[in-house]
Amino acid sequence: MSEKRIDPDDGKAYSFEEFSAHYKGTYKKGEIKSYFEGLKIKGAKAQAKTKAKAKAKAAVKKDKAEPKEPKKRLKIGDTVPDVCLHDGFPPKMVSLPELCKGKKIVLVGLPGAYTPT
Repeated sequence: MSEKRIDPDDGKAYSFEEFSAHYKGTYKKGEIKSYFEGLKIKGAKAQAKTKAKAKAKAAVKKDKAEPKEPKKRLKIGDTVPDVCLHDGFPPKMVSLPELCKGKKIVLVGLPGAYTPT
């Protein structure tokens, strides 16, 4: 039994003899042979490799998946979250509610440069 390869033009699997007959008159024998050698192999081993690659991609994608909604969204009129920030240089820790006391504020959050966001 000869090895079959998948022709990307029609998605069918051909042995070299079938492939040569299919493209006879369209291309030269050398062109057909070199093209056939570059095609994906159809068979158990090739399918197993393809499935393993797909699984690995899915695992990586799952690991990189980010939640669609943030854990908490602030709305107009909400109290300022009780967090500490670095202020000045050298940095000293400052409470955000204390820093904003008696002021109207707008909070904007941006990811840090070179962080996985």
